Amino acid sequence: EAWLGQWLPDPGALVGRPLPAQAVWARALTAFVAELVPEKMQRGALPTELIVDHLGALLALCANQLSGENMLPALRQRQLRDLVQEAIVQRCTEYSLGPLEIALALGISTRTLHRTLATCGQTFGGLLMSTRVVLATRMLESPLMARLTISEIGRRAGFADPSHFARVFRRHTGRTPVQMRSGHV
Repeated sequence: EAWLGQWLPDPGALVGRPLPAQAVWARALTAFVAELVPEKMQRGALPTELIVDHLGALLALCANQLSGENMLPALRQRQLRDLVQEAIVQRCTEYSLGPLEIALALGISTRTLHRTLATCGQTFGGLLMSTRVVLATRMLESPLMARLTISEIGRRAGFADPSHFARVFRRHTGRTPVQMRSGHV
């Protein structure tokens, strides 16, 4: 209950409520939870703390959608989101970068960080991965980086595992890193 309170202003309001199939964040939440099986968790490429943070952020996004509060984020929240995004851009190459490090750097709590991103329809992990993919894309397209292997580019973009890099890259761009480098569609 205490953990839920970090993510939801009123956790009791969601208990027992069905998740509508047409709700985008409800679908994302159920798909994410369905993947949280012991076998996958043991060989997972992400730290447990990051997975727990993703779960909390998805719960907050789902709660926001179910409560009908799909208003545009307030200016202050958008500004804080921009600061979080800039901090991620600056530090995305760190393998173990997590919300705690960014929150500490900005002088805010991780709860505030996640709530701000949720209000803006984003998650920390999604923002981090998309930032790393943008960086990797620039490196793959740069003639100055042509001598580097695909694995090295993934490593320099913050991906510790080459196969994880390839999966995330393809999911974000629709192309493999090799296709991106060679210019194939």
